[in-house]
Amino acid sequence: MGLVNKVVPQDKLDEETQKMIDAILKMPFDGIVMGKVHFEAALDALGVGAGNTIAYILHSLQTNIRYEPDEFNLFRERRDKGVKGAIRKRMEHDRE
Repeated sequence: MGLVNKVVPQDKLDEETQKMIDAILKMPFDGIVMGKVHFEAALDALGVGAGNTIAYILHSLQTNIRYEPDEFNLFRERRDKGVKGAIRKRMEHDRE
């Protein structure tokens, strides 16, 4: 089923786990997100989980957007200031 990547002796578990962590941390975050989205789209093409694909893709994209320092981030503003505060901030940003 692909649930096991590697089998190691108990005394090597921490060392091997750290190697996997280090390898994952070197991967580009956006690439990981795109890979997850691609995987979900492939499942959809196979007819598995079709109802979740659109929501999964949008959630992945929206929660992993990287904004430049001068860009307006509606999701952050909505979280921090509520909907009305975010709208006010957006209007201020547009006037700048």
